[in-house]
Amino acid sequence: MIRFAVCKPWENMNSITQEGVNAVGLLPQANVNLGRFSISVTARLITLPGRVLTEPKIRYKQDKSPFVRGGSWNIQGIKFNTGGTLRN
Repeated sequence: MIRFAVCKPWENMNSITQEGVNAVGLLPQANVNLGRFSISVTARLITLPGRVLTEPKIRYKQDKSPFVRGGSWNIQGIKFNTGGTLRN
């Protein structure tokens, strides 16, 4: 599973447009029912506008914030939990 999670965007695009369309039966050669219902599918992806969201402001114990860069949060050295004692 991790091999799919770490793929580059262009690798995902190639997988979807080349292998994925056939794997889910969306090619006319692989699925005769598409033609019967006048369904046609192109093996192209659409492009949508995107935007980068600002990160939320989080405060941990002692009013510390994580170091945020490029979508990665570094919480090394930040305490966010208070220990306690449990009784029987």
